[in-house]
Amino acid sequence: MSSNFEPLVYLNFLSSEKIDKVIYLDRDGVLLKPVIREEEISSARIKLEVCIYDDVETFGREAKSLGYTLVVVSNQPDISRGIVSKTFLKWTNRKLSEVIPIDYYIYCTHQASMNCMCRKPKIGMISYFRSIHMSKGASEIMVGDRIVDYQLAQKIGIDFILRNQTYNCSIDSAVNFLNVPRINNLNDIWTIIKDVRC
Repeated sequence: MSSNFEPLVYLNFLSSEKIDKVIYLDRDGVLLKPVIREEEISSARIKLEVCIYDDVETFGREAKSLGYTLVVVSNQPDISRGIVSKTFLKWTNRKLSEVIPIDYYIYCTHQASMNCMCRKPKIGMISYFRSIHMSKGASEIMVGDRIVDYQLAQKIGIDFILRNQTYNCSIDSAVNFLNVPRINNLNDIWTIIKDVRC
C-alpha cells in the first residue's frame, strides 16, 4: 500500500510502553464544535471556526487521573481536497492539547473515492494504533457523534458512546443508534463506563 494511503499520525505524549486503557475520540462533534456548511456537517477550515467544548478540559483531567490514554481518530478529507493544510491541522492539534492531554492524533486525510484503508468506518486508524501500542486484553472505548464512528466501533469490537448532537437525535438517527449509550456532556462518560464494566 502506498504511504499516501496510510493515516497521518501525530505523537504527543505517549511513551513506548504498551497501554491497557484507551479512549478513542472523534474530533469534530466530540471535542470541537462541528461546523455546518450548506446543511452538511463539516470541520473547521479557519482558526475562528475552531471552538473547543467547555467540558473537554475537565474530561481530560479525569481521564488521565484514571490512567486512560486519549487518542483522536478523525476523518479529515479537506486535507486531500487542498482546502485545509497540514500546518492548520497541526495548529488545531496544539490548541486542543492546550486544553486536553491527547496522547495521539490519528487522521485519515483521504476522500471516500480514494478507497484507503483508514477512512472511518474502516478500521485502519485503530488497527494502526493497536499494532504499535496496545497490550493484550486492553480496555478500549470509542466516543463519537456520527454513524461512521459507531460502525467503526462495531467492526473492531469495542464499546461505543454517542455524544448527542442535533443531527444525531432525530427519529431516523435513533434507529441507527438503537441501544447505544448517549451523553450530552463528556463527563457523563464515567458513569457509563462504570455501568459497562460492572
